[in-house]
Formats: sequence, structure tokens, C-alpha cells
Amino acid sequence: MRIVILLLMFGLAGHASARNAEHGAVGYWLTENGKAIVQFTPCADGLASSIKPRICGQIVWTEAPRDESGALKRDALNPDEDLRSRAICGLPLVGDLELASGKKLEDGWIYNPRSGDTFGAEAELVSAQKLKLRGFLGISLLGQSQVWTRVNDDRGGC
Repeated sequence: MRIVILLLMFGLAGHASARNAEHGAVGYWLTENGKAIVQFTPCADGLASSIKPRICGQIVWTEAPRDESGALKRDALNPDEDLRSRAICGLPLVGDLELASGKKLEDGWIYNPRSGDTFGAEAELVSAQKLKLRGFLGISLLGQSQVWTRVNDDRGGC
């Protein structure tokens, strides 16, 4: 009986990991305006579910990571004063995107550091090289889409 339980546990854990690893959104994506690269990975906050794996993204490169004084740009417009000192590079930009199908992710959020606003988000892998990301307020109809392009790496980071 114990062997059967162990086999089931390992089988389910392997299945969840395989589902996370196989999603084509995992990797590096250049934003539509070409000013940042976001790395998508399985969420690492320990809350990932084997039923609905989640994908998160953080900024790993920006065209201009420093301000005029040479200091790293900060998340100065964040509504949470405690978060305003964190650097833009490394900033969590997209979170909690749940696998809805082989190519679609839904029920996530996206943060705009230029305004300090957080919106609902969904994404769709249009091709191996294109990811359509939609940010919206309340419902998907009230939103805006961008198409991000896959890149090989983080261009050396920030």
C-alpha cells in the first residue's frame, strides 16, 4: 500500500512539474516597445498548484536601468510606500497566470511601474516566438493587448 501511495505522489508531482516545464511561455520576452525583457518562469512563491500551474514574470533587463544620477531606477509610483524603494530591474511585472489550455494563460495580474497601477492579465502563446499579453480593468473587454517577442536571454541583465 505504501508503495502505491509513493508511486502516486511521485507521479502527480512529476505531472505537475511537466505541465509547468512544458508551457511555451516560460522564457525571455522582449516587450512590444523593446525597452524591457521579462523572464517568465513557474511562480516560485510556493503556492503553485498541481491542478493549475501558474506562470510569473519579472523584469530582467531594461534599456535604461539607471536615472540621470547613475542610480538604479526605483518603483517610485507604487501605491505601497514600502515598495517604492525596490529597483525596476528584478521587479515582479506579471503574476499568477494560470494555465487554461496548452497556449492560454488567464486570471493573472500585470503591474505598470510607469503609473503604479495593477491590472488583470491574460496571455496567449500565438507562436513559439510571439506572446500576446492583455492587461485589463475588471473584464478583458476593457483592456489593451501587446505582442511580446521571444529572445534568447536577458542581454546580460540590468
